[in-house]
Amino acid sequence: MAWPADSGIDAAALESIYSDMAREPNHDLKGMVIVRDDHLVSEHYFNGDAAISLHDIRSATKNVTSLLTGIAIQKGLVQQPR
Repeated sequence: MAWPADSGIDAAALESIYSDMAREPNHDLKGMVIVRDDHLVSEHYFNGDAAISLHDIRSATKNVTSLLTGIAIQKGLVQQPR
């Protein structure tokens, strides 16, 4: 994991964002993961969740599947039905 400052991110500002989100009473945010230049810069979890927590994502799977299928078709990895 890279340090936020090494990635050009203000660590104090990042902690302020995390603190603000933790105090927000109406959010359903599970966590925030920040990746920059292919390096994990920061991750923070809320509401008792952790990196290993299981999440009920329900219909989000359909959106991810269609997005990946579209990318595969665009790259010529999957042929469109005729």
